[in-house]
Amino acid sequence: MTADSTTMAGEAKPTIEHLSIRDDADGLEVKGDDVQHSGLGTEFVRSAWDDLSYKETVKMFWRGILVCFVAAFSAFTDGYQIAMIGNIIAFKGFVNQFSTETNSSGTPILAADVLSAWNAVGSVMQWCGMNLFPLISDRFGRRWCMISYWVVIAAGCACESGARDWRVWLLAKMFVGLGVGAMQVTMQCYLTEMSPTSKIRGAMLSCYNFWWVTGMFIGTVVITILNKKDSNNWLLVIYSQWSQVGAMGIIYVFLLPESPWWYARQGKHEQGVKALRRLYGKIAGYNPEEEYAILQHTVEHEREYALANKEISWLAIFKGVNGWRTFVACYELTAAGFVGQSFLSTYVVYFFELAGSTDPFANTCITSALGIACTVFLLFGLDLVGRRRMITYGVTTMWFCLFIIGCMSLVKNQTKAMNGFLIFLACLWTVSFNLANGAGWPLVGEVPSSRLRAKTGGFAASVSVAFGIGVGYGTPYMISETDLNWGLKTCFFFAGLSAPLVVGLWFVIPETTGRSAAELDEMFEAKVKPWRFRKYVTDAQRFGTVAKESAPQTATS
Repeated sequence: MTADSTTMAGEAKPTIEHLSIRDDADGLEVKGDDVQHSGLGTEFVRSAWDDLSYKETVKMFWRGILVCFVAAFSAFTDGYQIAMIGNIIAFKGFVNQFSTETNSSGTPILAADVLSAWNAVGSVMQWCGMNLFPLISDRFGRRWCMISYWVVIAAGCACESGARDWRVWLLAKMFVGLGVGAMQVTMQCYLTEMSPTSKIRGAMLSCYNFWWVTGMFIGTVVITILNKKDSNNWLLVIYSQWSQVGAMGIIYVFLLPESPWWYARQGKHEQGVKALRRLYGKIAGYNPEEEYAILQHTVEHEREYALANKEISWLAIFKGVNGWRTFVACYELTAAGFVGQSFLSTYVVYFFELAGSTDPFANTCITSALGIACTVFLLFGLDLVGRRRMITYGVTTMWFCLFIIGCMSLVKNQTKAMNGFLIFLACLWTVSFNLANGAGWPLVGEVPSSRLRAKTGGFAASVSVAFGIGVGYGTPYMISETDLNWGLKTCFFFAGLSAPLVVGLWFVIPETTGRSAAELDEMFEAKVKPWRFRKYVTDAQRFGTVAKESAPQTATS
């Protein structure tokens, strides 16, 4: 018997028989027995709390919002790691410690094959984490999955702290890559499920990106200060990670609740209702049993759909409608990864050096600050502007930046003004990347069905990593002085590679903003064109909105 079909003995399973369904078209009210037998019109159910304004939602559901914001702090470690990997190679002490060869003038340098090995093994283990840990997440719960990958990340930090040979640093990248990959997919799944309503789901998912960019910014600032003070003291950067790892452990063990959606899929209905009651039970007019029954109805619909279409195994993510949903989830992350991420993001300091910057670290701090500004905008603007617009326009702008930089690299004698314009293009690329990526990750959590969310999200993220392994491995050779030495011409490579994917974005990415899980199920099963999602009126909107017991006036704490 699968976990999805298991019901705990002695627990009452909430049904939708007591729910009151509002027909928005005719003003009719249909009771539970009719809901179960009225066809497509009542097959998909949504909560009327989804119709609250943004301001009302924030005011009433502040507990759930706080849970999401605190949980997303995990991303700080992710961002700090990226900043460290991209910038610590500029420390003389780090280079001297891990160098295996010298340049023509006899100065120790990090060999391209060593850099590529670090990048590749980190990406491979990230891929493994994205595919293995969803099994833990679905079987034992989101919280236990978080605690598991936290132990792995702590082991990686311990290896980094003790590394004095490039091989030990390689081992550290294995642990950290495995843990970060698991964290990325688990957090997207958790934040999607813990979002109080679909009205602010984009903001809740953007919390991850906010902490990620903040981690990158603080990491860059710390490394800049330490490098200027003492370029040999690279260990202090490593030791500073322990504060983040410790905070993650406290949050996972003591502060975060389990997802009610996970309880529903496991048949642990009493715990699911209790979880909702603890979070929102004091809100005037909120009925935990009724709201839990709504999400349980969605889970049951997805289970019945899976049985009817013989899509009950892990392979269901590749079949039929779920196969298309998996493709959509994979597409944005993969496309954005090809549009220069391994060059303009991972090796941003080196890019500024190639662009003629006299203070590449300062320019890196500027791009990091821009990233934070974009993330703050996403917290408030993603649910207003929409995922599709942010992704398509953002990635397209990234591509044009790459192409223009490549063209400018053909000019032999660069002027100061041209160098300044290159830096401007890098900043514009950074803004576009943060907006597109900030909208893309939420899409990975929203597009899959709730039944397959963890597995689909993990696979989608791992696909982008798999493609990134090859690109990430080759990038050091493209920019290395002792190998291809393409310099800024590397942008031509990425522009050519990504052009078909950028065009495809406009035909693949749907608009998921403000849609409940039931509505997304309905639109994907009806095979609505991606560019028509935004204006499509679902049956769940017309016939399947569950009326609140009473109109909420104020929220009590």
